[in-house]
Amino acid sequence: MMRKKTSMDLQRALKPSKRCATRKENPYSIQSKLDLPYLPTPDEAIEAMFPVLAVRYGLVSHSGQKFIDLGAGDGRVVEGCARVVSINATGVEIDPALVTLANKRLSRAFGWWAMHVTRNVKIIRKDLFQANLSPYDFVFIFAQPHVHKYLHHVFLRGKDGAIVVSSKHALDALGDLLSFRETITVQLETGEWWGLHFYTLSTHEPG
Repeated sequence: MMRKKTSMDLQRALKPSKRCATRKENPYSIQSKLDLPYLPTPDEAIEAMFPVLAVRYGLVSHSGQKFIDLGAGDGRVVEGCARVVSINATGVEIDPALVTLANKRLSRAFGWWAMHVTRNVKIIRKDLFQANLSPYDFVFIFAQPHVHKYLHHVFLRGKDGAIVVSSKHALDALGDLLSFRETITVQLETGEWWGLHFYTLSTHEPG
């Protein structure tokens, strides 16, 4: 007969092990997690984004172009990119639990060969504030407005002419680097409308 779990059992399960309790996490990483909590972009918005990038912004399926998701969460945007347009897709995520979850998701979707041999799709554990955007043609981000002003140095290192897509929130604080192109709205199953804001990155000073 299976023993019913008691509240004491749950307390033991939730109690961190000695190994975990003594492990110290970088305070910078902790602050990054607080500033950028995991908030997934709805699947309907992800599905709508890639056709727009292909028709209006030069994304070419099965090309050598590169896509990056800053704050990849469970990997759904990276999976969408690899599945729909089959270009090199990288996700940057600071939370190790989400990195594990995302890589499991991608492994189920594409298998070991795609992830570890062709290396066309991957999630790496990294603080997005330290990301190097210079290799990427397309940049996706979903960040709360209060964080935007702290992203200036990240986009300053990006590729001139890269297309940036911001989920839900416009990147008004980065107007000196990003030229606004358009906003599209997608209706979700819940009836809510979700915005995707498109920009062109300009890292070269005029003149």
